[in-house]
Amino acid sequence: MKNECIFLDIWEFQSSERVKIKISRMLYPNEEKEFFQNQNYLKNLESVKEFETNNPKRIQIKTDNEKYYVNSLVTGYDGNPFRTKGFSILRNQLPHFIESLQNIFDGGYDPFVQNIVNESYLPNSKKPVSDNLESNNSSDKKLSKAGQKIVDTLRNGPTKNIKLTESKPKTDDELFADWLSSLSKEHQKEIASLTKSGWTKEEAKIAFEAKYQ
Repeated sequence: MKNECIFLDIWEFQSSERVKIKISRMLYPNEEKEFFQNQNYLKNLESVKEFETNNPKRIQIKTDNEKYYVNSLVTGYDGNPFRTKGFSILRNQLPHFIESLQNIFDGGYDPFVQNIVNESYLPNSKKPVSDNLESNNSSDKKLSKAGQKIVDTLRNGPTKNIKLTESKPKTDDELFADWLSSLSKEHQKEIASLTKSGWTKEEAKIAFEAKYQ
């Protein structure tokens, strides 16, 4: 296949007992081969000076557009691991992603979140927004420029035009769907077979957990 991709795991972190966060390099064998062939062709076509000037630029463009994939590996209740859906990101986009994660760790977004909580979910709170910002920003940690910008923006005025929806408790069907999605394809088919034969969702779940736990 022209766009065949190989996921090469390069980093993982055990975030909980059954979940590992993984980062993989997305390798496209045909594209790697094509780039290598083009390099050899251009080396013979260009002068030594042209190749020394242009080749680093071509390599940098290729490097910047390398793709990486972030997702998790979950061990199901049956003991079999399965990968969740994730997202891809280009190498030259990673600094922005890293900065956002660092701002989260440093508390750069805490004032923004606390402001929303105070205004929307704590109607009896009389504490001014500026007080919330001061208390949440009292840490000795130095925020990045992006994180500090968020704090300064909130301090200069309350947030506006932000639509919030009240969180609603999930229905039994939604809870069952969440649980079902955590199972392997094979066990999902097993549950489907039970429900088709007349078992209720709750009965199928109880029977499954009694069998495998």
